[in-house]
Amino acid sequence: MRNSPFKLGLYFLSLLLLPTVLIGWQLPGSGLLRNELQNAGHALAFASISFCLAHLLSAVPSNAIIKNKVGLAEEGMLLPKSWYLHSVKVLLLSVLIGGIVEVLQSKIGREMSVKDILFDGLGACSGLCVYFASLRLSNPFFLISIPLRARVILLLTAAIIQIVSFSGVFSALANLETREKTFPVLFDGEYLWVNRFLRSQYGASLVFELAPSLWRENNTRVAKLLVRAGGRWPSLLLPETVLSWKGYSVLQFEIFSEQSEELMVTLRIHDALHNHRFEDRFNRSFVVKPGANQYAVSLNDIAQEPKGRVLDLDRVANVAWFMSKPSEDYVLYFDNIRLK
Repeated sequence: MRNSPFKLGLYFLSLLLLPTVLIGWQLPGSGLLRNELQNAGHALAFASISFCLAHLLSAVPSNAIIKNKVGLAEEGMLLPKSWYLHSVKVLLLSVLIGGIVEVLQSKIGREMSVKDILFDGLGACSGLCVYFASLRLSNPFFLISIPLRARVILLLTAAIIQIVSFSGVFSALANLETREKTFPVLFDGEYLWVNRFLRSQYGASLVFELAPSLWRENNTRVAKLLVRAGGRWPSLLLPETVLSWKGYSVLQFEIFSEQSEELMVTLRIHDALHNHRFEDRFNRSFVVKPGANQYAVSLNDIAQEPKGRVLDLDRVANVAWFMSKPSEDYVLYFDNIRLK
């Protein structure tokens, strides 16, 4: 299949444009769904990148010719290229481009992500499938036209790869729907679909497991936060509490400690209008005694905490529990975070 210079120019321009867009462009907003859409977008972008690469590399002439008649080929015809080697080259170049994009993103304040490179590879595979499915009779790889059944299989494979790439998006939508159904519960270890909204930060580690045997009042799954010594603010973070807190009066939560001494945990809450200053959010420290601890915080106190304004309970954006510069490793268990 011969491409005209105009088409090759378009493929080359797309190959320059798409990685450039990926380096600097982000979806607006934040949150689980937005992040999954951003990841899945890599698969779509690299499907296009590998498709363009496949066309450009196939345009490179081959010097090998057929010296004797072989099947339908005539003497002097160019020897067909290896579709396998061609695919390997396209995939390797696609992953290389993906790696370069991640490195450049890290230079402008964004984090490098192995997950993004995985999506890049998946997208490149789907783009290759579409490329081979689109080949005509006169192509550089096969002496005969690709059968219709093979084309359908290739296109179905490309579609399945893209669906797999978007599985995180479908999961995020299910998580959001479950969160709305369970609200005003913000976290309960038994609601597996809501667990994704809870995460750790600043060196802390988070797992979900059955409550320790010493927590006799609780025999359900809980959030286990491993706090590392030396971390600045090891935290448990609930970053997506976008449903309205109005109509409720109290935030409740439980913490269990296996430590023999008391610990200090600070609760931090801010809304979408937060200006990143300490005095513009709710901050309160709590003593965590050995064993089970139950807490209740007035939403009125939370709303009145920012200096010079009222915290908007319709737009609570972030809830976090953090420890300040712990001197040793320890474990805290969290459960039953809800509004009442």
